[in-house]
Amino acid sequence: MSAERSAQVTIMNLTLLPDWNSLDSVRSAHSNLEGAALVFFALLVVFDVLAHLAENQKEKARLLEKIGLWCFGIAVLSEIVGYRYGQRNDALSDKEIRSLDVVAHDADSTAKGARTTADGAKTKADAVGLEAGQAETKITEVDRRADDLAYFLSARRVQDESGLESDLRKEFAGQHIAFDSYVGDDEAYWLCWQLSEIARKAGVDSKDECASKQLLRQLPITDLHISAPTIEEGQRLSTVLKRPHRVPGLVVSLNVAPELIVTVGVKPSVPLFPMVKKTEDNRSAKQ
Repeated sequence: MSAERSAQVTIMNLTLLPDWNSLDSVRSAHSNLEGAALVFFALLVVFDVLAHLAENQKEKARLLEKIGLWCFGIAVLSEIVGYRYGQRNDALSDKEIRSLDVVAHDADSTAKGARTTADGAKTKADAVGLEAGQAETKITEVDRRADDLAYFLSARRVQDESGLESDLRKEFAGQHIAFDSYVGDDEAYWLCWQLSEIARKAGVDSKDECASKQLLRQLPITDLHISAPTIEEGQRLSTVLKRPHRVPGLVVSLNVAPELIVTVGVKPSVPLFPMVKKTEDNRSAKQ
């Protein structure tokens, strides 16, 4: 009965949820849903503020509150559907990693067999050497694919450390830059710490404030946020940090502040259900 139930659930998923069997399409759908949820949560905050400002116009305030509730509903629905795609992404990723492990194991066995044959049959050394070379090439390709997959599934990190260090030394050596991230966000902490250490090696007056930023009653910063004395200086630092194989992510927000501060925000894929409760608490406090 359990197998029959599992088959029914799979058929239902294939019917109701599109792009279900491809890892790339599942990732794309999951990312789009998370992005939609962020947008509608932001709209919820906007309409909530507008409703509060329109307290003296009851009809307008009620309309704005209704629109905000619709935005809240759509955001929660996006999170729910996105959660299903997130589970599917984990399942497909695990399946692909297992497949790569099997291929790597087979290729390694082939290479070992080729080396044994070469040792025991010196008269066929040339042929065996060619076979071993092909096996080594196959192992190298499998390792490369496994490394690429592991990178996309792992936490954010800077791959091009030497390039980032070199550019920071050219552009910002001797300047003060503070690096911070949210309390309790281990994933962001390690990227923040890595950036702070690279900047220190580049001769930057680097200040490590990672895992010290408090998560207040508002939507958290996602990806990367740069504060700088001028927008031009912030854009210059953003260009250095966001070159290929450096700080992952798509979003960099800028604002003007007295000192240079780089805030490593949460990953956009982090579930926002805790933020929903905080938003509701805000609305209750206002009422």
